[in-house]
Amino acid sequence: MKKIIVGTLISGCMLLASDKAVKFESKLFDLNKVKSEEMRGFLAGFENLLPSAAKVVKDYYEAKTCNKEFYNEITMYDVQEFASSSPTYGVLIALSTLNSDKKEDARDNGYNELINTYNFVNCGKGALPSPERYGLK
Repeated sequence: MKKIIVGTLISGCMLLASDKAVKFESKLFDLNKVKSEEMRGFLAGFENLLPSAAKVVKDYYEAKTCNKEFYNEITMYDVQEFASSSPTYGVLIALSTLNSDKKEDARDNGYNELINTYNFVNCGKGALPSPERYGLK
């Protein structure tokens, strides 16, 4: 059921992406740097429809590709597949929702900690959380 709902929502974003006459705006993505017109519309539609899911997708792909302009390296179908069938997406959206009331730099923000850890492991940026946090020495 979840896959059907997410697939329908993402398909709607793809339909929005096909309309060339619309001026796209985004707070998350720098749409001026997106090379594909379809991807530009898709990202704007996705953010307008599901802002928290768009933030998760943005954070995940920035950490995965080690690039702030990840949208030129992936396709709309990559995002659709990630959001509809990836267990990683499920974990990230749950952590994002559970930690939405915490500041981004809060010490106990599990979502940001996981994204930062992935960024460290994948890109070598930042640092791992201290072992004392997990009871290790």
